[in-house]
Amino acid sequence: MIDKEIVIEAMEEAIQKSARNRYGAENDIRAKLDPVTGDLRLWRVVEVVEEVEDYFKQVDLAAAQKLQADAKVGDFIVDPLPAIDLGRIEHHLFLSYARKKLIVVGTRNQTAGTRAFVWYDTQCVSAEDGKQVWTATQDQRQGAGGSHGEQDHHPVIVGDTVYVEPYAYDLETGQRTASWSLGRGGHGCGSISASAKMCFFRAGNPTMCELASGAKTKVTRVSRPGCWINMIPAGGLVLIPEASSGCVCDFPIQASMAFASRALSGVADAQ
Repeated sequence: MIDKEIVIEAMEEAIQKSARNRYGAENDIRAKLDPVTGDLRLWRVVEVVEEVEDYFKQVDLAAAQKLQADAKVGDFIVDPLPAIDLGRIEHHLFLSYARKKLIVVGTRNQTAGTRAFVWYDTQCVSAEDGKQVWTATQDQRQGAGGSHGEQDHHPVIVGDTVYVEPYAYDLETGQRTASWSLGRGGHGCGSISASAKMCFFRAGNPTMCELASGAKTKVTRVSRPGCWINMIPAGGLVLIPEASSGCVCDFPIQASMAFASRALSGVADAQ
């Protein structure tokens, strides 16, 4: 007879492998199955560091202390993982379509200790038969209840890549791109938009980022786009229409602007 502990260990290993396919193979994911109740606990282990180099396995001290108040640099802490279930969506639900696939992204809050944090759940569904192709979930590492659109980041699809800020996923497989993580910097409300080579967003001022390299460049330093999708790349131009309705920012946001693409040192054309 096979030992019960060996069976449970094999099941936990299989669950961990499946979870890495769902949450991203770069994560250090652990599973624990209660042999009596059958309850499953799933979590990832992250290292607390001063400066994050691997966003999948490391977390800075400020973010770590949101999960565990007594965390310190050098600790390895537990970050519980939820099941992916669109029925849990509490806020926005975004739909995008590309290459016979429907990308569904929803936002919700998840409690860790006494605080709630923002999570985004993504499902890729075949537009031909409605079957699920892949799923992913991500911790935005932002506290819930903010006032600058932490629940409002609309995904974009460029070629074979789905960008669900701050991460990127392969459209066909759902594999997370380990080398790509968007850190806006500055005042970062509003959704991103994208062209074939660049993405555009608000980071204090209008900003563009080269998709291939991650190099960022300010479009202007004297204006500010609106709080939604307010930078529109189209026809070789980047359009930033007037966006003052309901906004009291002390920037010239009542002006509408249009920018023609040009070669910049170290940065590709905006088109």
